[in-house]
Amino acid sequence: MEIGKILQKSNAYKGKGTPVIRMMIYLVQLAFTNRSMYMNILNGTNTENFGKDVIYRFLKSTYVNWSTYMLSLAMKVICPFVKQQAVSAFEIRTKR
Repeated sequence: MEIGKILQKSNAYKGKGTPVIRMMIYLVQLAFTNRSMYMNILNGTNTENFGKDVIYRFLKSTYVNWSTYMLSLAMKVICPFVKQQAVSAFEIRTKR
């Protein structure tokens, strides 16, 4: 889905350490597993090699343009469905 390109476009990158794409994948997984980072660390199921301080610093970074990231990601996810529906609607109208 070109998430890495979207992250670069929104100025989300790091010079060293854990790659940004890996942190974003971890955050998305947290959202869909209905677990908190604290519970993952407490249960020992946190297999990532970074701590919560890395995630918190990344999320609080003033250099990342989160609005650009969210809008670009939403456009990447939604546009294919909207285009498909528009094509389907056009086909239905032309068949009449």
